[in-house]
Amino acid sequence: MAKTVEVIGDERVIRDLQAKGDKAIRLKPAMDDIADFAEGQIKPAWKNRSGDLTESLTRGGNQLRQIYDSGFNLGSTLYYARFVVGGTKNMKPRPPRINTNAIARNGADRINQEIKRA
Repeated sequence: MAKTVEVIGDERVIRDLQAKGDKAIRLKPAMDDIADFAEGQIKPAWKNRSGDLTESLTRGGNQLRQIYDSGFNLGSTLYYARFVVGGTKNMKPRPPRINTNAIARNGADRINQEIKRA
C-alpha cells in the first residue's frame, strides 16, 4: 500500500536556495569591495623615491585592477615594477608585504554577507 506525502511550501524553498546560489556566483560587487580592502594591506618592501610604484599598487593611473565574479587582480603597469618585485642579476627581489590573512578574513566575511542578503 503506497502512501503519498505532500510538501507544502517547497517552491519557496527552491526559489530561496536558487537565489542564494545565483548570488554566490555573481560576486563582482563584493570582489570590488574586497579589492579596496586588499589595497590597504599592501606594504612596500622598497625605498620610495618618487612613490610612483607604491601608488600604482593602491590607486592611480598606473594601477592594474581587474575585478571578476570569482576574484580580482591588483598590480602595477609601471615598466620597472617587475624588476623591483622580481629582482635582477644585480638587485635582489623586493616583493611587497601583503597581509593575506586579513584579506582572506575580510573576503570571507564580505562574501557571506552578500550571500545572506539573497
